[in-house]
Amino acid sequence: MSAGRSTLNALIDDALNLAYHGARAQDASFNITLERAFDRGLSPIELAPQEMTRVFLNLFGNGFYAATKRQHSGGSDFRPTLTVATRELGETVEVKVRDNGTGIPPKRGLACPSSRRLWNTTMVASN
Repeated sequence: MSAGRSTLNALIDDALNLAYHGARAQDASFNITLERAFDRGLSPIELAPQEMTRVFLNLFGNGFYAATKRQHSGGSDFRPTLTVATRELGETVEVKVRDNGTGIPPKRGLACPSSRRLWNTTMVASN
C-alpha cells in the first residue's frame, strides 16, 4: 500500500484491537488490560499505513507475550497490562508502547537494570 496522510491514533487503535482479538482467537484464556493515552490533537501524518500496522502488530504481540509470560510465572494477583500513548512534539509524533511483562533479559555488554519491569519503546514519525 502506498504512503498517504493518516490519523495515527485510529491506525494504532485498529492495530491494537486486531492484535488483541488475534491473540484471543489463538488462546481463549488470553486476557490483558489495554490502556490508551492518545493525544487527541494529533494532525494526520504522512505514512504507509499497511507497513506501520505491521510494526504495531509486532510491538503489541511482543508486549502480550511478555506480560502473559510473567503472569504464568508470577502470582495470581498479577494483572497483565499494555499501554499505548501518542504525543505530538512539534514536527514529530511520539508513540510509546509499554507492558508490565518480563522485560528484556540482561546480556553480556548490555546494561539492563534487573529491577526495571516496565519497558518503553518509542517511535518517532515526522508529520
